[in-house]
Amino acid sequence: MAKIKIISNPYQKKVAYQSWDEYSASWKEVDENSDLLKEKFIKGFFPFNIKEIVDMIIRDYKIPNEKVNIVFQGTEDEYKELQELCGVGEYADIITVEKDIFFLENARDIFPEINEVFNESLRPLVMQTGNVYKKIKEELEKYTDVTNDVIPICVMGNYSSGKSTFINSLIGCEILPSGAEPITAKIYKIRQSFYEDRASVSLKYDNQVMKLKFDDNSFKFSAATAENV
Repeated sequence: MAKIKIISNPYQKKVAYQSWDEYSASWKEVDENSDLLKEKFIKGFFPFNIKEIVDMIIRDYKIPNEKVNIVFQGTEDEYKELQELCGVGEYADIITVEKDIFFLENARDIFPEINEVFNESLRPLVMQTGNVYKKIKEELEKYTDVTNDVIPICVMGNYSSGKSTFINSLIGCEILPSGAEPITAKIYKIRQSFYEDRASVSLKYDNQVMKLKFDDNSFKFSAATAENV
């Protein structure tokens, strides 16, 4: 029986493949000319290409009248997807799937603990440091934004183009008033900047004053303070 190991790391977006060598009783890298080593199948998320990968393993490694044994090393979620594919139809008759002794935790299972340590210990410590850690502070703010349960979505469109109706359709209930005439429209005034190379716009979001700063090459969105308003 041919044995192939799939090693998937979704956090690094990397996938590797090994074949079992009976003579040395050890795992060896697959042949350097194998289609499995094409960039598409070694960089990215394994589930996106799972069927193509399994089909190639069958094509290249199946021995007549024997099943192919696939050993999987990765996360539980990815393993379940592999099991589902290989457990139906013709795959069920020619493939067996098993977990490797080494496994990766699912991000959602360990995230609460990581987030708790970050919020209670690391974030307050770093935010108290001086300007020398400005870059670290900015990266931590990004982390806080992407791990927040509240995800802001910006819907842009012309005046009275049906943005509220569109948002209500996405949510599945009428959280914004809508009608044939403009209802939620507000008028804002933006003045020309006093400077040629930079400008800023202040606004209020979720009861917090925010500031959007522009310069020649970039822009930055941050909470407004007494110093930067």
